[in-house]
Parts: sequence; C-alpha cells; structure tokens
Amino acid sequence: MPSVRLDTVEGYSPAKFNKDGWEFTRGAIVQGLTASGDARESEAVQAVIDNGQSLGSAHPTKPLVYLDSIGVQSMKGSVAILSLVYKTGGGTSGRTEETPANTTIEVGATLVQKEVNTDAFGNLLKVTYKGREQGGTASAMVPQVTLSARRTEAQAPDDKAASYVGRVSAAGWRLSPGVAGAWLCTSIVGSSSDGMQTWDVSYTFQRDEDAEHPWWTQIVYTDPQTGRPPADVTVGNGIEWYRLYATADFNALNLA
Repeated sequence: MPSVRLDTVEGYSPAKFNKDGWEFTRGAIVQGLTASGDARESEAVQAVIDNGQSLGSAHPTKPLVYLDSIGVQSMKGSVAILSLVYKTGGGTSGRTEETPANTTIEVGATLVQKEVNTDAFGNLLKVTYKGREQGGTASAMVPQVTLSARRTEAQAPDDKAASYVGRVSAAGWRLSPGVAGAWLCTSIVGSSSDGMQTWDVSYTFQRDEDAEHPWWTQIVYTDPQTGRPPADVTVGNGIEWYRLYATADFNALNLA
C-alpha cells in the first residue's frame, strides 16, 4: 500500500484571498506506487483519499476552508507529488470520495413475480378431487426491498463491478445487519463527465425476504403424469434447495 506524507513539500503552503474567500495549498508525497502508466495518477490520488484527505474534508488548521481539489504535480517512478487545494466553501461544492459521509443512500421496495407452492402461512398448495389430493403452484407478486447508493469516486468501478455484481452479502453488513446472503448486488455503474478524472458511481442491491434460504432456488418434483407436484412433497422428499450465488464482503465497499 502506498505511503503518504503531508506538508513535507517545500513551497507548498501559499495562501490566496479573492472574491470567493481564502485558498490554501498543501503538498503531499506519495511513495510506493505500483500501478503502471496513467493508472499511477489515480493510485496516487486514491492513496491521499484513503489517508483521510477526501474532497470536502476540512483543513487541519485553517477554519472554514475545505479540500476542493487534488492535483498531481509530478511523477517519478513509484513517487508522486500532489497538491491539495482548500477553498472557502469547498466543503459544500466538493464531494468526498469513497467515504460513507458522502454516500447518498436510497431504500424502497418493489414487487417481483415468483413461482410458489405454498400460501402466505407456509402451507402447501393442494386441491382434492374425488378423494385424491394433488399439489400445485401459483405465480405470486412478492415484495423485495431495494437499496441504492451513489457517490463520486476517483477510479472507474469496473474492477468493483466484476468482484461484487451477481454476489450476495457474506454476512450482515453495516448498511443492513441481519441474515447472511440476504442482499444481492445487482449493478455497479460509473460515469465520468470530466475526462475520467472522477466517476459518479451508483450501486444497487436487492434483498430476498426469505429468512431461511435467501437467494437460493427451490426445485420441486413434478409428477410426469399430471405436470404438478405431489400433495405430500417435503424438503428432502420432493423438494430441494440450492445456493446459486457466490458471496462477497459488502462492508469492503465502505458504503456505511
């Protein structure tokens, strides 16, 4: 992991005053970069952010000025020199990166169609005809809670998307302590309007309300003569559950 030293660059403590207020600049040296090409700049900026210097954070000694921009001044091998510009009002015009405080969260619910073989109380669906019982299935609209998060980040989210989309929560996570595997990450999408300097990244998740088998699939035996499940199927005798999704630690996304 790259190391960051702040306020150690000679000449990086100027102060300016204009119609918008005060502006102060701090210097930072980032060492131990491992990325290649242009990716080193993003790695250097991210190292500063991970060190607690996110956009919108307050200056350590100057009141009412906030980090407005992070600039890469020079790169040499595994070392980069950056400038951190703090401005009056920077805390409201800038947005923090990769921090829960700057993540916008939305929660709601929607109805999804699901094939079921039990009623709302867990009783098997079945019908009796001339003393013979027959099982059945039905299409039901069931509630599914959705959660979305959005924030500005320094890097494109393609690696995150590959690691988290299509996976379920390995355990209860900070945004929703509870049943392991209940949340499925359905998308991570980023867009940039400043030449890929920053990315507006959105995350979406859906929660399965089945507390016992969230995001598992149920296979029910079907009688080849009737095309319906027998009336006496039970788990282990005509009903089996299977896990379909791998897990991931959603806490590592640092959304809360």
